[in-house]
Amino acid sequence: MKKVTLGLMTGIGLMAAAASPAQAAFFDLSIQNGLSSGGGTMTGTFTYDSISKTYSNFNITVDPDALSKAPNPFTYSPSSSNSVTAPFSPPEQNFRASASSATSGVLESDEFRNLLLRFDAALDSLAIGDETNLVVNLTPGSAAFGSNDTFIENGVEQTASVTGGLVRVENIRPVPEPLTILGAGTAIGFGTAFKKKLGKNKKNK
Repeated sequence: MKKVTLGLMTGIGLMAAAASPAQAAFFDLSIQNGLSSGGGTMTGTFTYDSISKTYSNFNITVDPDALSKAPNPFTYSPSSSNSVTAPFSPPEQNFRASASSATSGVLESDEFRNLLLRFDAALDSLAIGDETNLVVNLTPGSAAFGSNDTFIENGVEQTASVTGGLVRVENIRPVPEPLTILGAGTAIGFGTAFKKKLGKNKKNK
């Protein structure tokens, strides 16, 4: 009976801990059917962290025909570029990566490259399998400035507008809330302590 009680108490504690919602998460996403003005494609993956509202693990390859002077295809990744704050908000709807000769072995000292991706929906509002469109750049310079890839050489800028594509949530990796971790630890600790106490009582008999 004591063993049954121990099992029930430990199980209840663990279930209570597991029932706590884990709202914060890492969203693993992929780019589907990315297209550029004048021809060209864009493919890749990236991760959005809903806790820090930052991006990581990005690996996005672009090959826009409109950037005739740029080295193409070009891959934006942590080894070639930096994820920087986008000129628009909120962060869960905007991604920006910036590359220079300091971060990329491909660009010259007077060359810079920037990728801006804007999303129709907040990434942290999506579920696994959900998709959101890339905001396309129909009117450059307007308030509705959309996704684009930009190359700058000697101060002269070329821009390839993104004319199509979407982003799909491939996976969501929950991050346990502190209370969830505490609850699980307390339940396990209580079960262990209770088991030891039962063992001592048996020896005393």
